[in-house]
Amino acid sequence: METNEELDDEFDQCLVKMKPHVLRLSPKSERQRCANWIKKLCEPPGSGPTARKNRNSYASLLLHMLQKGLVEGPFAHKPQPGPLATLPAHMSIYFDEPGHVSFPASAESGAKSLPDWVYGELSDNSSSSVTQPTATSTLQERYHGTTGSWTHRRSRTENGVVSATAAGDKDYHSHVDKTRRDANEEMFAYDSSGMSPTKTSFRANSSLKEGTMMRRQHEKELEMRKQMMEAQHHEEKLRLQQRHDEAIQKILDRKNSEMEDMKNHYRSKSKEMDTTIRKLERKVQTLVKESAMIRDSRDQQIAELKKMVEHSDQSTQNEYETKLHEKTAEFEQEKFEMQKQHTKAIQEILDDTNVRLHKMETEYSEQVDQHAEVIRDLEARITQISQESEKHNRAQAEQGREKAELERRNMLLSAELENIRTRYAEVEKAAEQARDDQEMEMRSMRNKTDASIEFMKTEHSLSLAKSVDTIRELEQHIQDLKQQLQDSEHRRQRELRDLESMLKQDKLHQENLHEKQIMSLRSELEGERQDNHNKILKLQQTIRDKDEQLEKFAELRKMQSQKAEKALEEFKQQVEHNSSRMFDDMKAQMQKVEADLLQSKELRQTQTREYARQLEQERKRFEKQLSDQETSHIEKVTQLVQQQQMERESMQQEHERILAVTTDRLQGRVDEEHKQSLQRQDRDTAMIRGLEQQVRELREANMQSESLRKQQLVELGLLREEEKQRAQRESETAVSTLKSEMEQQRLRLQRDHSAEIEQMLQKTNSRLKDIEKDYNERLTKTAENNRQLNDTIETLRQESSSCRNDLERQMTDAIAKLEDEKELLKKQHAAYLKTLHQDLDKQRSRARQMERDLQQKDFQHQDQMTHLKQDNENRMRGFMPLSVRQELEDTIESLKSQVTALQQTSIVLQEELDMNRKYPSNVRSPSRN
Repeated sequence: METNEELDDEFDQCLVKMKPHVLRLSPKSERQRCANWIKKLCEPPGSGPTARKNRNSYASLLLHMLQKGLVEGPFAHKPQPGPLATLPAHMSIYFDEPGHVSFPASAESGAKSLPDWVYGELSDNSSSSVTQPTATSTLQERYHGTTGSWTHRRSRTENGVVSATAAGDKDYHSHVDKTRRDANEEMFAYDSSGMSPTKTSFRANSSLKEGTMMRRQHEKELEMRKQMMEAQHHEEKLRLQQRHDEAIQKILDRKNSEMEDMKNHYRSKSKEMDTTIRKLERKVQTLVKESAMIRDSRDQQIAELKKMVEHSDQSTQNEYETKLHEKTAEFEQEKFEMQKQHTKAIQEILDDTNVRLHKMETEYSEQVDQHAEVIRDLEARITQISQESEKHNRAQAEQGREKAELERRNMLLSAELENIRTRYAEVEKAAEQARDDQEMEMRSMRNKTDASIEFMKTEHSLSLAKSVDTIRELEQHIQDLKQQLQDSEHRRQRELRDLESMLKQDKLHQENLHEKQIMSLRSELEGERQDNHNKILKLQQTIRDKDEQLEKFAELRKMQSQKAEKALEEFKQQVEHNSSRMFDDMKAQMQKVEADLLQSKELRQTQTREYARQLEQERKRFEKQLSDQETSHIEKVTQLVQQQQMERESMQQEHERILAVTTDRLQGRVDEEHKQSLQRQDRDTAMIRGLEQQVRELREANMQSESLRKQQLVELGLLREEEKQRAQRESETAVSTLKSEMEQQRLRLQRDHSAEIEQMLQKTNSRLKDIEKDYNERLTKTAENNRQLNDTIETLRQESSSCRNDLERQMTDAIAKLEDEKELLKKQHAAYLKTLHQDLDKQRSRARQMERDLQQKDFQHQDQMTHLKQDNENRMRGFMPLSVRQELEDTIESLKSQVTALQQTSIVLQEELDMNRKYPSNVRSPSRN
C-alpha cells in the first residue's frame, strides 16, 4: 500500500511534466482553465489515501490529455467549489491507451525541476506566465548539467496553494560567484592574449586569419556576457520568488483568519435561526388550538341562527299571507293602466324611428355628393401626373443626346491614345539604338582595361558606386512619380465612389421614405375600414340581441298572461269574464304594435345594409383607382432611375477601363526601364567578377614568378623600378583618359534618359488633367440631372400626400358622423330598454302579489273545506241515510280532486315565479355590457 508521501511525490512529478504542455497551449482561456484545475488539485485532499489517489488520477488524466493536445471531459469547464468528486469509471479508457505512461512514485524524479510556473498561474491567474513562456522557464532547466541538481520541497498551506522554495541557497550563491570568477578570468585572458595574434597577423600580413580571430574573440566575449547576465537574472528571479512566496503566505494567513471569522458569524446566525424556528412552532401550535376553539363556537352560533331563521320564516309567511289578500285588487287596476302606458310608449318609439330614418336618408344623399366631388378631383390629378410623365420622357431624350456626345469624345480620346502609342514605339527604338552603342563602347573599354588591372579595379568600383547611386536616385524618382500617379488615381476613384454612394443613399432613403409613407397610409386605411366594419357588425349584433330579447319578453308576457287567465277563469269565471275580454283586446293591440315595430326594424336594417354596400363599392372603386395610379407612377419613376443608373455605370466602367489601360501601359514602361537597369547592373557585376578573377590569377602568377626570380629581381631591381615607374605613368594616363570618357558617356546617357522620362511624365500629366476635366463635367451634368429628377419626385410625393390628407379628412368626417348616429341609436335603445325593464319589474311585482293572493285563497278554501267536512260529519253522523251519505262522499271526493288540481297549478305558478326571479339578471346583463 502506498503512503501519503509517495502519493505526494507522484503528484509533484505530474505537475513538473505538465509544464511544457500547458505552456504550449495557444488559447489563453485553455491555459487559465488548466491553471484553475491545477490550483484545485493543489488544495489539501484530506487525511486518507483515497482522496490523494483520486487527486493523482485527476492529475495523470490531465497530463495525458495535455500530451494528446485535447483538453476534454471534466476539464472542459472550470472546477466546482468543494472537494473533488470521484473520477468516473469510463475515464479509465484514457489510461488504457498505448500512449499513456504511468509515473512511479520516486522522490528523486519529482525533485529534479522546480514547478514555479504553477505558482505563477495559481497566484493571480495572469497571462504573463502563459503568453511568455521564456519568463517562467527557469535557468535550472537550461543549465541542468552545469549548475548541478537542485532540491526543492513542496509546502502546503491551509488553502492548498503550492509554494516552491529553494533548499540550497548557499550552494547556489557559491556557484554564481564561481561562474563570475571564471568569466572574469576568461575576459582577462582574452584581453592579455588578444594582442599577440594581432601582432603576429601584422607580421604575417594575413587578413583572413585576423578576421576569423576577431570574430571568435567577439563570440567568446558575447558568450561570457550572456552567461553573466543569465546568472544575474536567475539570482534576481529567485529573490523575487522568495519575496512573492512570503507575500502569498501573508495573504493566505489573512484569508484563513477571515474565513474563520465568517464561519463563527454564520454559526451564530444558524443558532439564532434555530431559536426563532422553535418560537414560531410554539406560536403555530397555540394558533391551531385557538382556531379549534373558534370553530366550535362558530358551529354553536350557526345552530342557534338556524333555529331563529326557522322561527322567523313561519312568522313572515303568516304576514305575507295577510298582505296577499290586500294586493290582489290593486293588481287588476295597475295592470290596466300599464297596458295604456305601454301602447303610448310604442307609438312614441315609432314616431322617433320615422324621424331618424328620414334624417339618415338626407345624410346619405350628402355623402354621395361628396364622393362624386372627390372622384372629380382624382381625375384631375391623374391628368396632371400624365403631363409630368411626358416631361420625364423629354428629359430622357436629352440624356440620350448627351450620351451620344460622350461617345464621340471617347472616340477622340482613343485616337489620341493611338498617337501616343506610336510615339512611344519610336522612343523605344531610339533607346534600343542607344543601348547597342553603349554595349559597343563597353566592349572597347573592356579591351583597354586588360593592361592595367589593379588601378582599373579601384577606379571602376568608384564609378560603379556612383552609377548605382544615380540609378537608385532615378528609381526612387520613378517610384515617387508612380506613387503620385496612384495617389491621384485613388483620390479620383474615391471621389467617384463617394459621389455614387451619396447618390445611391439619397435615392434609397427617398424610396424608403416614400414606401414607408404609402405602407403606413394603407395600413391606417385598412385599420379604419376594419374598425368601421367591426363596429357595424357589433351594432347589428346588439340590435339582433335586443330584438331577440324583446321577442322573449313578449313571449314571456304572453305565457304569464295566459297562465294568469287560466287561474282567474278557474277561480272567478263569472267575475272576470269582462276583464278577460278586455285583456284579449289589449293583447291584439300589442301584437299589432309589435308587428309594426318588427316591420320598421327590418326596413331600417335593409336601408343600413344598402347604404353600407354602396359605401363599400365607392370605397373599393376609389382605392382601385388610387392603387393603379400609384403603381403606374412608381413604375415610371423606377424606369427613369434604372436608366440613369445604367448610363452612369456604363460611363464609370468606360472611365475605369481607360484609366486601367493607361496605368498598365505606364507600369509596363516603368517595369521595362527597371529591367533594363537591372540587366545593365548584372552585366557590370559579371564584368567585375571576371576582372577580379583575372586579378587573382595574376597575383598567383606574380607570387610564383617572385619566388622563382628573387635573384634576378635583386640584380635587376633598379632597372625594374624605372620600368615600373614608366609603366605606371602610362597606365595612369590611359586609365584617366578612359575614366573621363566613361564619365562623359554616362552623363550624356543620364541626361537623355531624364529628358525622355520628363517628356513622358508631362504628356501623361496633361492627358490625365484632360480626362479629369471631362469626367468632372460629366459628373456635374449627371448631378444636375439627378437634382432635377429628385425635384420632380419630391413634387409628386407632396401631391400624393396632399391627396391622401384630403381623403383621410373626408374619411374621418364620415366616420365621425357614423359614430354620432351610433351614439344616438345607443342612447335611444338604452332608454327604450330602461322603460321595458321598469315595466317588467312592475309586472313581476304584480305577479308576486297575485301569487300570494292565490296561495291565501287556496289556504282559505282548504280551511273552509275542512270545517264543512267536520260539520257535515258531525251533523250527519248517526242519522243520515246511506244515499245522502254516498252523495256527500262523492261531493267530498270531487272537492278533493279540485283541491289537488289547485295545488298543482299553484306549484306551476311558483316555479314560473322562481324562473322570473332568475330571469331579470339575464335580461339586464346586455345593458350593462
